[in-house]
Amino acid sequence: MRLKSGRTARLLMVEDNPADAELMSIALKDLKIRLDLTHAWDGAEALQMLRDPGAKRPDLILLDLNLPVMDGRSTLAALKKDDDLC
Repeated sequence: MRLKSGRTARLLMVEDNPADAELMSIALKDLKIRLDLTHAWDGAEALQMLRDPGAKRPDLILLDLNLPVMDGRSTLAALKKDDDLC
C-alpha cells in the first residue's frame, strides 16, 4: 500500500473469528505503518459502517469469505452494486 508520507492508512477488517482478528492485528502492527484499524464482525455490519455518511472510507478492506449473517462473497457483490461504494 502506497501512502503519502506521514499519512495514516485506514483499514476495515471484516472477520468473525476473534483469534484470526487478533493475529491479523499483530501482523499489521509488524508492518510499522501508521494504521487506523476498524473491525466489523460480519458483512452486514461492514456495509452499515461503509454507508455511514459521517464515517471516513477505508483505504483497504480485509474481507473474510466465511462470515455469519452476510458472507464475504455477498458483501463484495453488494459493494460492487452500490455506486457510492464500488
